[in-house]
Amino acid sequence: MGMGGKNSMDVAQAVHESTLEQAGCMRPHERMDHKRPPPMGRTWEGTYADDHVVVQRLTVEELRSEAVLRDNEITDASVESYLRHGAVLELDKRIRFRENFVAWGTQVRGRRGLVGSSLDKRFQIAVLVFQFVCLRAADVGILDRVLGSLVHPLQHRTELSSVLHRVYKWKSGLYPGKVYKVPGDIRDELSIATLFLALCDVNIRAPVEKVIRTTDATPSGFGATVAPCPPRVLRALYRTSRHRGEHVRLDWCDKEAPWIPTRMAKADDLTNRLFEQLPWKVSGSCRFGRSAHINLQEVCSLKYEIRRVCLEDPLACTSHRRMIVGVDSRVVVGSVMKGRSSSYKLNGILRSLTSLLVCYRIYLALPWIRTKSNSSDYPSRMVDLPPQPSASPDVVDLVGPVFAREHLVAAPGSCVDIDLKKYESSSSTSRAETDPTICNVVPHANAPARASSCVDGSLASTAAGHAQDIRPSCRGATVTCPRRFPNLKELRRRVGLCLRDGGQYMQRNICCRQLERLYHVAPSDAKPGGLGSFSQDMPVLPVVLATCPHVLSAHMSRIPMHMMTWELPQSLEPTYAILIFFCLMS
Repeated sequence: MGMGGKNSMDVAQAVHESTLEQAGCMRPHERMDHKRPPPMGRTWEGTYADDHVVVQRLTVEELRSEAVLRDNEITDASVESYLRHGAVLELDKRIRFRENFVAWGTQVRGRRGLVGSSLDKRFQIAVLVFQFVCLRAADVGILDRVLGSLVHPLQHRTELSSVLHRVYKWKSGLYPGKVYKVPGDIRDELSIATLFLALCDVNIRAPVEKVIRTTDATPSGFGATVAPCPPRVLRALYRTSRHRGEHVRLDWCDKEAPWIPTRMAKADDLTNRLFEQLPWKVSGSCRFGRSAHINLQEVCSLKYEIRRVCLEDPLACTSHRRMIVGVDSRVVVGSVMKGRSSSYKLNGILRSLTSLLVCYRIYLALPWIRTKSNSSDYPSRMVDLPPQPSASPDVVDLVGPVFAREHLVAAPGSCVDIDLKKYESSSSTSRAETDPTICNVVPHANAPARASSCVDGSLASTAAGHAQDIRPSCRGATVTCPRRFPNLKELRRRVGLCLRDGGQYMQRNICCRQLERLYHVAPSDAKPGGLGSFSQDMPVLPVVLATCPHVLSAHMSRIPMHMMTWELPQSLEPTYAILIFFCLMS
């Protein structure tokens, strides 16, 4: 292959990777690929042309004990493969087992956990830009080289790129071969960018917050919500949501943006369902002082939420942290992740956001979720959050059964799948048997035992097990619905929410009257009391079955066996029973 060939680098890259793969290196879960999230494991491996980089994350105890880890295996196998294929090794350029090193222009300080452009390179760039500012005159070629030298250091903290506010717009109007006087505001931007070079380090040891947030806005108001989430899910979301961003326009609307190709990845269906089923709480909801473009208001809502978090705990700025905020706006995700925007108005808001992120040591990741999955859409319109939906099995499997028992809502008439084998201790006794409070299970003496792999309470399998008197090795447990029975005022509010768009006043009044009849019916020997006679701490589903038995036929397959022991008398049949049922269970 000749030097300067168009395909030489591609062929060299493919041959290098193939050589390492034959030696057992470059495994899919360990390799670093361009424009893709980093590996999730402790070992990272990457190749570029003739360079081979292996990074291992280890504890201080492992470092002191000189333990043999995966990086030792990779380096030994790669050297053996190079020698077998006749490659010549440059021993002067090789480094081994260094805590501080420079790879592909990026300096890693392993003991401190800081990653950024090399300090020598940043010092040279700072001297170059200061000399350029002192000239007060330049042509297009020199200005391109100066701005190009700032790209690599600022890529490690992309939010600092917002300082370049007007320089690109001014450069686009210049003609080649002609010298121009540099305006004062352009010199100020370049001088501040030079000072920001000292901040172009990212702390790879920064922990992820224990909560996940969302923001949304309308032209007149904004809202924000917060919910707990397991740490491993938060780390995975940060890993997949931290990307380069893209160029966006302020005048993009929801009808135009989906038709324009994007390099950003949208959240998948499982991530959207996770955002829909988490226990959200409103953290902020207010009106804007004045109306503005919706994309500007979206970025303002994100800035207001971060500012509220910073002012709520100012002492948290002493340590680095990673924050995950779900948004449904492509303009917000693209501009914030890129760090700047060509729009003056949008970039002005990003510059104020940069001051919060840098001063309070926050690293931001924005999952691009769909509007339906964004819970902040309700407080942005000054509407209460809807009741928390029941958890789907795939979301429970994602967050874990312990977190699901404590925070999520079980599906009506079904128990969330718990794999007891994953939570067995060293002995043969299951943790679910010895400590029922871990999974928040409520055993029922009259209920037949069920296998833990049963997700929905199937009446056929349960009846068969009861008839044969078969008792599984691990005792089954039935989980009650954690959502409690609402009062009459809350029921009226839910009816109003359900009929807000399609229902009229007559339908709403009918539903409210039927609810009052169900709520205030007097108890007797043949009938239980109305909804108001039930305790506020009772689960919702048995109350609905005892009061509205005609709903039983539509949901027969989802009702556990222990709930069939309820006496189901003939009760009132409201006109909109199905609607009321979903208002109770929503």
